[in-house]
Amino acid sequence: IHALPRVIQDTNIVSSGVLFADRYGGVNLAAARALAETVQQLAQATTNGQGNLRLAALANVPPFVPFPPAAYHQGSTPAFSIATEAADLALAATTEARNITDAHKKLVRAIENVSFRILNIAASLVDDHNVAFKGIDFSLTPYPHEDHSIGAAVEQLGIDAFGGSGTLFAMTFFANAIRQANVHRVAFSGVMLPVLGDAILARRAEEGSLSVNDLMLYSAIGGAGLDLIPIPGATAPDEIAAVYLDMAALALATNKPLIARLLPVPGKAVGQKVDFGLAGLASGRVIPLKNLGAQKLFEHNSFLKWEK
Repeated sequence: IHALPRVIQDTNIVSSGVLFADRYGGVNLAAARALAETVQQLAQATTNGQGNLRLAALANVPPFVPFPPAAYHQGSTPAFSIATEAADLALAATTEARNITDAHKKLVRAIENVSFRILNIAASLVDDHNVAFKGIDFSLTPYPHEDHSIGAAVEQLGIDAFGGSGTLFAMTFFANAIRQANVHRVAFSGVMLPVLGDAILARRAEEGSLSVNDLMLYSAIGGAGLDLIPIPGATAPDEIAAVYLDMAALALATNKPLIARLLPVPGKAVGQKVDFGLAGLASGRVIPLKNLGAQKLFEHNSFLKWEK
């Protein structure tokens, strides 16, 4: 873990993840704290803290996840998975439907149609290159344009604003459509909620209707964790590590894979503007944490064996 800052600073495309909790090994509190310290170190050592875009905390994440900061291989056979960026399917289904039942049917059908095309391509790769295909991480992942926004899809469903009352119901609606579709699923296969990766999510967080606790709650249903969240640059590592522990508890209790990419922005405080100047990220504002961590917990404990 302590080598990661140099690895990330000295490269341009290498991403890393630290699997600090799973249902078989338990929760490594020392690793969570060391990773949080690394996140703060990277924040100060890279422009605008951008090094943390390539570093993630992983809880209960299996191998073969087709998402760079969470990806790792297991076994001796070369293998691949395919991820989707399919928030536009959710937005199209909710926009074109007559009612919520119709929207659900349209989304399930759209997911199956796209998956069928992907599977045909994957089959040819397996035959041509003698590699194993592990499946599709069919997630409703956004891009920071409003026509590729999961936030827009939730609001099109009838919710006043993403993060407001009714959002959990909408999240369940979309997650259920993914589960019902006949797809060879792996990894997250849920609703990805990267705050700076979605124009509407970034706007709602800026307005105050979307919090870190909200995102944690949505992770219990169909979300994939706490992703691309700009936090104050002065956030203490112990507080970052405590957020990781909460995410780990949720991942193990629900047996879901979850990740966290918290982004301390150097010199920035709550509410200040953040713009990384990258095509795949929306601009936004620094989101508050509670400024309350778990220092004494980390001082006296380093590991918890999780009883399944």
